Parts: sequence; structure tokens; C-alpha cells
Amino acid sequence: MKLGFFRLSLRRWRRIKIVLLLLVFVFCICIVDLRTIFSEISFALFGHPNFAIELPVRNLDSCHQEIHFLEHQSVNEELEITLEYLEVLYGNRSLGGGHFTPVPPDMCSSVGRTAVILPYRNRKKHLLQYLYHVLPKLIRQQIDFTIFVIEQNEGSTFNRGMIRNIGFVEVMKYGQYDCFIFNDVDTVIEDDRNVFYCNPSAVRHLMSGLDRHNYRMPYFSLVGGIIGFTPEQFKKINGYSNLFFLWGAEDDDLYRRIIAEDLMIERPPNPIGYVTTLKHKQDPVSDARLRIYRSLDGYYKSEGLNSLEYKLLDIHKMRLFTRIYVDVDENAIRKRFF
Repeated sequence: MKLGFFRLSLRRWRRIKIVLLLLVFVFCICIVDLRTIFSEISFALFGHPNFAIELPVRNLDSCHQEIHFLEHQSVNEELEITLEYLEVLYGNRSLGGGHFTPVPPDMCSSVGRTAVILPYRNRKKHLLQYLYHVLPKLIRQQIDFTIFVIEQNEGSTFNRGMIRNIGFVEVMKYGQYDCFIFNDVDTVIEDDRNVFYCNPSAVRHLMSGLDRHNYRMPYFSLVGGIIGFTPEQFKKINGYSNLFFLWGAEDDDLYRRIIAEDLMIERPPNPIGYVTTLKHKQDPVSDARLRIYRSLDGYYKSEGLNSLEYKLLDIHKMRLFTRIYVDVDENAIRKRFF
């Protein structure tokens, strides 16, 4: 009798444990959702001291403000695109090396020279998709721009922040540019009015909604995907961290650098800032990124552009872009900082 009662109690306890675990799981999810909701409500009602929503073509001349822009164009990822096809489409507009400038019958003078920096490795399909969808938009924007593909050699884990730093340093040697747009190769603007120019008064985050998040921002302090700096702004924050040899957190560290230097961040309004993220297999998320992120708090002035180490392997001017091929030594960098 006692043994039967014990077995019955044990079964009940197991059921209670399962129920408790489920309740804890649901509670955690609710807490995360509530934090996101409260964050969004707070941002919508009170804004953020370092964020501003800009007008579509604010700070541009009257000519650019009167351009007829194409709005909210969907991205077709099913198209099979070749580089040769793109060169036939747009090669006659290029001055070589991916340099495009407004020509007659375009009427607008340039708002400055823009360098578009694409960190890259083993994403040929995405690069072709990016060029196919973004090149015509930038041409219609009537801006002077050059596309630079910064390719990291095999041998070390891909480091997106470091590759962006390298792109900035090498392109500064290459010529005088007023604006640097750092664009992930899998992130495509949908609206022509999202103009690739920089604002000396604010860092420009050229995203206000992602297609895979129902055209919302995952969190308001996100500054990844596409972001524009003047050279002075990028030097002031000492660029990106060079230590994130893994997926994620380098953009969160970038946000911390921007805020530390009390720089404003502006975004285009909806739907002008809508972007499409091209489909790809996500890299595994590592907890190590959070340890690195926490350890770097307050050290941005000594780690970034001024601690950059890499080897330049090749610079090749192609018709639609300039390819800068580099090598980084992950082990040497880790030994130096960790």
C-alpha cells in the first residue's frame, strides 16, 4: 500500500515538474516579448536622445529633391544572374573600377563622392544579386559613387568589422571620399529615395525595417546592415572592433562607440528605409561574442582603426567594382588581445 502510494506520488511529482518547466519557459518568453514591446513603446512615445527620423532627401540640393524616385521595389532572389550580364547592362555607365558619376541627360551635380564598402567572402550569388538590384537605384539617385568589394582570404574566421576597417583605410589611400556606406552584401535597399549620402551632423543608418521582421527593427539600437559615416565620424569612433571573429555583436559594439562619442544617428522614415535581406544560412551564434562585447566596454579608443593589422594581397579594378583582397591572421590578433 505504501509502495503504491509512493509510486503514485512520484508520477504526480514528475507531472508537476513538467508543468513547472513549461510555465518557466512561457514566463521567460513573455518577459523577452514584454521588454521588446516596452522598448518599442518607449521609443515611439519619447524617442531616443541619439536617434532622429530624417526626411527622405533632407540635406540634399534642390535638384535631388525633385528627382522622380521609384518606390518600394521588391527583390527577386530567384533570378540567375551572371557578372557578364551585369557588365552588359551597366558597363557603359561605369568609368572603371565600379566608379559611376552622373552624366547627361542627368541634371544633378554630385552631393559628394561616396564609397560603398561591401565586406565579402564566398558570397558570389549575393554579390551578383546585390549589384543587380542596387546598382540601378544608385544610378537613378544621381550620385558620384564607387563600389569596393573587400574580400577576406581563407584561413581565418570571417571578421566583418575588421574587413570594414580595412576597406576604409585602403579606400582612403585610393582617393578622396566624403561618405563611406558600409553595406552587408546580403542587405538590399528597396526604395530609390534611400539615398547613399552622408550627413556631417549625424551617422546615417539607412534602415528602418527588415523584410524578415515584417518591416520592423528587431531592436531600436540596431545599427547593422547599411550605415553611412563621413571620414571624420568614422575616425572619431575609431572604426569597428577588430576582435569579433564570429557572427554578431560587432554592430552592438559599434552602437556603443557612436553613443560614447555623443553622435546622433538618423534613419529614413518608413517605407523609404525598408530593406530586403537575401536568404542565406546563418552562422552559428556563439556565446563568446557576448564575452568579447562585455570585455571591450570603454576600450574603443585603443582598439579599432588604430590597432588594425592585415596584409594586402591584391587590388583589381573590374568593370562594376574594385576588388581589394586581404589576409588577416586571427591567431596573432587573439594572442595580442586575449
